[in-house]
Amino acid sequence: MSEQNLKVVYEKLGGPDVVKAVTEPAPTPGPGQVRIRVEAAGAAYGDVLPRRGLSMPAARFPYTPGYDVVGRVDLLGPDVTTVSVGDRVAALPGSGGQQRYVCLDARELVAAPDGVAAEKIAAVTLNYLTAYQLLVRAAGLTAGKTAFVYGLAGGLGSALVEVGRELGVKVSGTASASRTDALKREGLTVFAREDSDLVRTALAASGGGFDAVFDPLGGSSLARSYKLLSPRGILVMIGAASAVQSGGNVTLGLIRTMTTLLGLKLKPGRRRVAIYAVPDFKKKHPELFAQDLTRVFDWLSAGKINPRIAEVAPLSEAARVQGLLERSGVTGKIVFKP
Repeated sequence: MSEQNLKVVYEKLGGPDVVKAVTEPAPTPGPGQVRIRVEAAGAAYGDVLPRRGLSMPAARFPYTPGYDVVGRVDLLGPDVTTVSVGDRVAALPGSGGQQRYVCLDARELVAAPDGVAAEKIAAVTLNYLTAYQLLVRAAGLTAGKTAFVYGLAGGLGSALVEVGRELGVKVSGTASASRTDALKREGLTVFAREDSDLVRTALAASGGGFDAVFDPLGGSSLARSYKLLSPRGILVMIGAASAVQSGGNVTLGLIRTMTTLLGLKLKPGRRRVAIYAVPDFKKKHPELFAQDLTRVFDWLSAGKINPRIAEVAPLSEAARVQGLLERSGVTGKIVFKP
């Protein structure tokens, strides 16, 4: 009997109710590809965007989400010589990761450490790589610099804190009022998300603004983020969650976000504005991508970083997980184990 593949699928645009787990025959790798038996796959807010019509390019349905995977190579396609059956590998395909078996180009694979739990590898593959590249590649921060992010308790926020510590960069940010006390006990500088005077409070604590602000919200949040910058700081937009969470027309929300971003780019002065996305960097700089992910794995193997895992869930619960992600109801990273 051939292997059966369990995968998450969106058949159409919509809310979490369109998220299904289906079973079908396992795929066969083509030339230059390998098949991976997935040990763990990450869940991310970015999984929400394709089913809300906010991905670029637009998703084609049926669509399987899943930015990141870790697993063992179990079948080689023709002309593959760089990996062997049994190798433990990780990859960041950008989509398609949330399934039991996935076929990927062998050139996309990065060696994953043995002796480390699969859920921990999956928890760092997207978030900690993104954190490293935001701090180093996008913002160019060095030891002694400061950064601010919305959602300090989330998967990316906690990754930025830990990677920042390794680099000597102090990362501060927001969290819901119910989480601020716990984060402060960890020694973090955290501001209540509900604070109506956030800019004044954060500027006073920073001593004149942050060297980098990472904004996953977009929309009206961008103007506030710009005010949080030091005179030579950089604002990096890493998402447009407000377009989804506002409850209005998501397309109009995205247009408003891009219009605001362009206006900030045209402002005089030495503050800079940029957009960052891991898939774009991976496509343009595959060697640096592999180098950066290997560095993250080295930190993980050495115990220098310890990802906060909110939950390990089966693929059958993907709809519930996406509901949590869409409501920002997660502390840490959710990982699927197929």
